[in-house]
Amino acid sequence: MFGYAGKLLFADLSTGALEIRDLPEEIARNFIGGPGLGAYYLYQEMPAHTDPLSPESVIVVTGGACVGTGAFFANRTFVCHKSPVYGGFNDSNAGGLFSTELKKAGFDAVIIKGRSEKPVYLHIKDGVPELCDASELWGKTIPEVEDWFVKQYGVKRPKLLSIGPAGENLSYISGCVTDRERVAARGGNGAVFGSKLLKTIFVEGTGKMEVFDPEEVKRLNTECREGIAKNPLATAFFNYGSNNGLDFFLSIGKNPVKNWGGSIEDLGIDEIEDLIIPKTDPKWKKRLYACMSCPLHCGAVYDVTNDSPYGIKETPRPEYETYASYGTIMMIKDAQLVFYMNQRSNDYGIDTISCGNTISWAMECYENGVLTKDDLDGIELTWGNEQAVKAIFDKICLDEGCGKILKLGSLHACKAYGKGEQYLQLASGIEIGQHDPREEIGTGRVFAYDPTPGRHMRGGLGGAYTGQDFRGTGFADVYAMSANENCYNAGLCNFAQFPTPGGMVGMQKWIHACTGLLESDREAYYTGIRSFLIRQAFNLREGQRRKDWYLSPRLRGEEPMEGPLKGRKCDIDKLGDNFFEALGCDIDTGVPLPELFDLVEGLEFVKQDLYPAPEEAPQE
Repeated sequence: MFGYAGKLLFADLSTGALEIRDLPEEIARNFIGGPGLGAYYLYQEMPAHTDPLSPESVIVVTGGACVGTGAFFANRTFVCHKSPVYGGFNDSNAGGLFSTELKKAGFDAVIIKGRSEKPVYLHIKDGVPELCDASELWGKTIPEVEDWFVKQYGVKRPKLLSIGPAGENLSYISGCVTDRERVAARGGNGAVFGSKLLKTIFVEGTGKMEVFDPEEVKRLNTECREGIAKNPLATAFFNYGSNNGLDFFLSIGKNPVKNWGGSIEDLGIDEIEDLIIPKTDPKWKKRLYACMSCPLHCGAVYDVTNDSPYGIKETPRPEYETYASYGTIMMIKDAQLVFYMNQRSNDYGIDTISCGNTISWAMECYENGVLTKDDLDGIELTWGNEQAVKAIFDKICLDEGCGKILKLGSLHACKAYGKGEQYLQLASGIEIGQHDPREEIGTGRVFAYDPTPGRHMRGGLGGAYTGQDFRGTGFADVYAMSANENCYNAGLCNFAQFPTPGGMVGMQKWIHACTGLLESDREAYYTGIRSFLIRQAFNLREGQRRKDWYLSPRLRGEEPMEGPLKGRKCDIDKLGDNFFEALGCDIDTGVPLPELFDLVEGLEFVKQDLYPAPEEAPQE
């Protein structure tokens, strides 16, 4: 098969068995790679209603169809599993080098189940897997793990997917980390790794992928590279990274303030000057860096050695999500504290989005007398109190005191405390990305009704739809979702849509050039739909229905609001009706209608599960 390594590794940590299987061509054609492939194997290999932290739980680690082919932006690593946060399908992804090395090492995906009796790491070298003792690594931070592999194997830059202490401590806001600082976060995948005593996957490979149309890949790469200078958003990402518009976002109400209840009237642009990239880059930027096969170079390294009161030296420039999560949402204005928390999150394997949202939830609870100093180990967690935020954050990292509760994320911390539900700001149980759905109306639908909820990078109209009409959004929303599914499954970074002609739809051309798949627009459309449906099917099999998918009232615009978003609504009920009707699902339940399976094909096993044939009456 073009573009694929053609092999899957099945690892049972309970028995130590390592089995190599072929990747069936039909499965590759139907599900491409990434979360689509991950959802397929979770559905097949993991029984319904499995506890996500039990030995029977399954993890799928995979890249995508275009990874390792030389296609620009093809570098994502996906971790797919059942989330301990909200009990449904979860896929998290990170950039970097790991997924390319995994395919070079001979595998399109690693499917993991079981629980080891002692800490282990999985070493894969050119098609040969081995489980190794990781007792010496348990308790180490991400940089310490990487340094250990450098020393142990003599590899200058080991390609690792690891958990830090947060994952070992079964934190629901923990993730898996590649390249020291690229975190596949959200949904608690670090805790699932930790529950299996799996510390690291270490890959080494020298293989090469055979490409369907190498000249077309080169042409698309050239077209994309030239597009960086032509597209203002691409240029902004090249110059300043993902935090290229924090001040503008604040002015229109896109980013959060005071746990999504405040606005520019509470935090002015002049107060966040130290968080704005055009101000911070000249002070601290040392160099740019990029993920594998990326011409955009949206990452940067800061050297804050002379300015950090926290001992931080060289550190990655935080992403927009982190500046919002560790900054504006809590009224924090000190860039050095944001740098410290970002660096420590990378080191401990913590999701900055869920962590910042959880602390801001606790802040609002404290401000309103719901949580007390006794609940928070004597800390006065008030808006903008930087030392209090640092103290709480350190407790989460170290799994101490109230940190043992807050490490579970806001929903489960609320349950543990038994109070504060009115201040939760969630999408189906998880903290949302830092894009206010009252401003990005289309993103509200994605937050609530994507099978992996709360994700700002998932597919649909998203930020392109900001209207208050709520009519006629269905087909465009589904069409955009389908293209996003394919690009995710190809392992392509979403930022490629800015310099690529045709945006997300145009990005799908790389899939055909690399693999020969998606030969027609119809095939592309229904392949994307199939991917969404297999992820949705996992949640439906867990017993979820549309009534279980929600957006908190404040995020829908159902609470009084001042500033740019005053009077704005995000009517996800109507947006959801439009979406499910256009997709071909029952609008009350979100269950695909039987005829949709006949159109999409390749999901007969899901149709049988949802619509079992009636039992024949016994013959007399």
